[in-house]
Amino acid sequence: AVSSTASQVGGALTYTIDVTNSGPSSASNVVVTDTLPVGVTFVSGTGPSGEVLTEVGGVVTANVPTMAAGTSGTMTITVNIEAGAASSITNNVVVSSDTGDSNTVNDSAVANTTVDPKVSSISGTVFIDINDNGVQEAGEGPIENVQITLTGTDLLGAITAQVVFTDANGDYSFTSLAQGTYEVTEEQPSPFREGQVVVGVNATADIGTNRFTNLVLGESTDASGFNFAELNQVLSKRLLLAIPYYAGI
Repeated sequence: AVSSTASQVGGALTYTIDVTNSGPSSASNVVVTDTLPVGVTFVSGTGPSGEVLTEVGGVVTANVPTMAAGTSGTMTITVNIEAGAASSITNNVVVSSDTGDSNTVNDSAVANTTVDPKVSSISGTVFIDINDNGVQEAGEGPIENVQITLTGTDLLGAITAQVVFTDANGDYSFTSLAQGTYEVTEEQPSPFREGQVVVGVNATADIGTNRFTNLVLGESTDASGFNFAELNQVLSKRLLLAIPYYAGI
C-alpha cells in the first residue's frame, strides 16, 4: 500500500509505502520500485531496514534480502512539488521477489495526490490620512500610481521579486504566491509625507519605514489590509507667501 500527504506547489510531499509478505513462505530478494510522478523533486528516502534511499532518473528502489512470512516493512520518500506540477499527480509502486507469488494482484499500488496551486495573496491600499490615525475614512482619498515592491523567499527557498503600481483606488495586490516570508516596500509618493504603515489581517508582519518586513504568508491565504497611510504636504511660510492672491473684481 502507498499513501501520501496533500501538498501545495512549492511544498513538501511525503509518500509512505507499506510492504507485507502475506506468506505462506519467506520471500527472497524483495525489490520495491517507486516511480515518482512528473513535477516533483526527490529530497530524501528511508528504506524498510532504515537504510538511506537515493533516486536515479525519477525512480527510487529499496532492496530487502529476505522477508519472512507475515512480516512487514515501511519505506518513506519525501519530495518537493515543483512549479508547473499538474493539479493531480500519481505515484506508482511495484514490489517483486525471486520467490514465486501466487497472488500478484497486490504487487503494485498507486497514490494520487491533489496539488493545491499557489493561491495566496497580499494586498493593501495607499491613501491620504488627513488625521493620521491609520484608517481610511470619508474624505481621505486614494493615491494612484505608487510603486509597491514585493521580495521574499517561499518555503522551498525560491526567491520572489515583483513590482506593481497602485490603481485609481489606491489599491495594490500580489497574487499567485506560495507560502513563505515576504517584504512589501512602498516608494514614498511625492509630495506626501510618510505616515503610518498598517498591518492587515491573515498574516503577521513587522513594520519599518515604508515597508512590511517578515510578512509570514500561509497556504491559501488572502493577506489583506496591508496599507500605507500618507500625510499631506506641510506648506512652509515661504511657500505660502509665494502663492499669489487675486482679489475679486
